[in-house]
Amino acid sequence: MPIIQFSGLASGIDGKAITDAMIEAKRLASIPLENKVAINDAENEALEEFNTKLLSLNTIVNDFLTLAGGAIEKQASSSNEDAVRAVASSNAGTASTTINVLNLARTATISFDDRFAGPDAKVAPGLVGTGTLSITVGVGDAQQTVDISVTNQTTLEELVAKISDALPGKVQGSFVNAGTETSPEYVMLIQGLESGVDLGTLSVTASPELAGAGVFQSQNVVQAEDALIEIAGIGQVRRPKNQINNLLPGVSLDLKQAGTGAVTIGVSTDSSATAKKVADMVAAFNDIVKYSDENDTIERVEDEEGANNVFGSLARTRVDDQAIDALRRALADAQSGIPDSSVQTMADLGITTERDGTLKFDETKFSQAIGQNAGAVESLLQRFSDRVGTSNGVIANYTRFNGLVDMAVNANNTETESINARLQRLEANLARQREGLERIFANLESTVGRLNNDSSALVSLISGGGVQQR
Repeated sequence: MPIIQFSGLASGIDGKAITDAMIEAKRLASIPLENKVAINDAENEALEEFNTKLLSLNTIVNDFLTLAGGAIEKQASSSNEDAVRAVASSNAGTASTTINVLNLARTATISFDDRFAGPDAKVAPGLVGTGTLSITVGVGDAQQTVDISVTNQTTLEELVAKISDALPGKVQGSFVNAGTETSPEYVMLIQGLESGVDLGTLSVTASPELAGAGVFQSQNVVQAEDALIEIAGIGQVRRPKNQINNLLPGVSLDLKQAGTGAVTIGVSTDSSATAKKVADMVAAFNDIVKYSDENDTIERVEDEEGANNVFGSLARTRVDDQAIDALRRALADAQSGIPDSSVQTMADLGITTERDGTLKFDETKFSQAIGQNAGAVESLLQRFSDRVGTSNGVIANYTRFNGLVDMAVNANNTETESINARLQRLEANLARQREGLERIFANLESTVGRLNNDSSALVSLISGGGVQQR
């Protein structure tokens, strides 16, 4: 149990104050350890932020990889955007193609001549037993057929719900009021949700029981169709949708109107969009350099107690410097590999190094380089990106699981765990020392108190004549 302290009532010695002072003096030995923990925590936080910035650069660089298809952005044009709209990806070839949209793809719709008073009207009140609507969608291997049961109690609303639930994503049942508000005439529709012949062809067959009840016998069918396009020099091709991605390499077409005649689709280099991506890459690199510089400082601070060096959160590690050096080497080593081209190095793209280590980007020079030799520009960007941004590239060496950043963070964590264990042992030892000191001063108080009591009793005896002298 805790020792009761009386702050020197008997001895005049403040044992608590002395104990606190002695323990605090001994605790000073833990300050360097606590400071080291704080340093490790700050360094880890800075390393994590540095890692995030490396990953941001990697995301931008990935657009230039050889595996991405093309380092230079492309733009597509259409001579008639009311008929065809086009979008080009970076792997599209620079060329022009003439097409003629003969037919647009469409979905199927089937309606019936039956008219109903409302959504809650029974569709076959005279039906005896159970009838069936058989719905088939698609052809060949894609064909699916479902049977929808109908009784004399089935309402229009219930039937269209059954149809939609039977083939979700492929067929939808619905109804519209073809009459007026005062004289409603509800018509049932069965609509295909997939365009094109293979997936969208739709048919509905009513069973003899429904025929006997006189319902769903007369149909109006608008069948699904493919888009039909004529390509100059190739001929006619069919596609199940109006959004086409596999006709011209790297070009997405959106067919809007048929029968307008020849439409020319052109693909050209988009130097402005490419320059924007390169500018983003340069900005991401500069962000890394500036962050490292801001946290790599060693500042000498002088005060009344003397001079001290104040270290930035990354000043004690070389991981950030090594990563930046590796990126700079990749920039310096990058070559287009195109003989006799005026575009050979990053400087030819307008990317140069400033005195502070950041990069400068001249967009005008970059656009000129694309105009002179777009192939060399693309090769140069791809070679640099393949060295830096692949799964085994420069950036991945630092950012991957158990990469160089992880190793530095883990080393700090291991050291911090060891220090915290030492601090816990130190605190436990100080607690034992405090308990011992408190016991010593408590015993001192007790002893001095007894002596004081004995002295008081002796004085009382002497002054009261209780002691006889001989």
